[in-house]
Amino acid sequence: MGSFTDRMNEASDGNLRMVARLENVDFQLEYVRDDLEGKFSEDTLEEAYQTVMGNLVCSHDFTQIADGKGLESEVYILETKIVFIFPASRYEGYFVSFDRGDSVTVLGINNVAREFERIQTD
Repeated sequence: MGSFTDRMNEASDGNLRMVARLENVDFQLEYVRDDLEGKFSEDTLEEAYQTVMGNLVCSHDFTQIADGKGLESEVYILETKIVFIFPASRYEGYFVSFDRGDSVTVLGINNVAREFERIQTD
């Protein structure tokens, strides 16, 4: 079956940049591509974590107001990157970034994450 990171890397044909597991008070980097090692300071990573967690909580609240169904992912499409936030709960989830390219499709990556979650809960 492989880890979440393995599944994301396979689905993107090697365009995976970074995977972080988001927890309620901290984060764990699970994967950083070699050419990005050391590129981000601890302060920058911490600031990004705080911002992502704030957005995750707000998104959870909005989803409950909007229709009560679970939020599958948030997607940020940037000029050269695509970033996904996959919430597992109000205060937990995954941050995953990819180089933007033909092998990284929003629905394709989202479906891989959903399938991984389904397998984990079976």
